[in-house]
Amino acid sequence: MKVLLMAICVCVALAQRAEDPLCVQKGCPRNKTCRVVKDCATPRACSLKALCLTNPPQFSHTGVCQVGQPILEKEGRSWADSKCGPTFPCPDTTYCNTELQDTYSTCCRSDPDNPVKNGTCPASTRNDTFYCVDTCNNDGDCRGDDKCCQDGCARSCRTPLNNVCQTKTCPENSYCLTPEMNPCTSATVCYKVGDCVPCGPVCYIQCPNGFVKDPKGCPTCVCKSTRKY
Repeated sequence: MKVLLMAICVCVALAQRAEDPLCVQKGCPRNKTCRVVKDCATPRACSLKALCLTNPPQFSHTGVCQVGQPILEKEGRSWADSKCGPTFPCPDTTYCNTELQDTYSTCCRSDPDNPVKNGTCPASTRNDTFYCVDTCNNDGDCRGDDKCCQDGCARSCRTPLNNVCQTKTCPENSYCLTPEMNPCTSATVCYKVGDCVPCGPVCYIQCPNGFVKDPKGCPTCVCKSTRKY
């Protein structure tokens, strides 16, 4: 129990939460706590609404969400953190937070600003279909510099590949290898991200205005036109 309380305290310290937009609109009085709850017509048709609660849940994964607090749902006559998993999806505009999965996973509100962090998502490493649950919806749902990336059958927070090519200049007739490019120019010659890769051979033709360049910045066998439009 002590370990669990410590984990929750760490999460509270790390989280840089913004207030949920629904609670901002609700404007609860100071003697009440605003919490966003699931309002379900059926188990799989739920919307969200804000309530001003006099007695919010005593036990809650407070602090794990980047925006607001865990979404609540009715358990009997009281409110409790909503549970989520492969058979219990979260409502729209929320995701399944699994940071304290040793106890249970809970639905959190996605960052409404939909920020885009620097870097590129790494290649997927998953090929299983056992736990297909989105644990983020956008980069704002991830801590620190992590990005929300497609990883197999679901989205999750992953450490990005930094694109060093954004600040690197390669010599003429070469290009900077970015994470999404093929690293190998032949069966035996491969490069790593950030390397300056030589362009392939160019046709032996003369172009007074130079060659048209491909998306990598390498010259092609097409001459630049002198026609003006």
